[in-house]
Amino acid sequence: MNDDSTYYAELELGAVYEAERTSDEADRAKHLRMARLYGNRAREAAGLPERIYH
Repeated sequence: MNDDSTYYAELELGAVYEAERTSDEADRAKHLRMARLYGNRAREAAGLPERIYH
């Protein structure tokens, strides 16, 4: 992993952690959307294809 992909992977983990900590459904959804965004940016920076969520 390069520095950019590591950075976004760490942001993804932080967003997932925050989603797990909150009891508010709107906040949880916001954090999970951010985790998906950061995860895809990490994959892109590492040269991997974007992950498709269903």
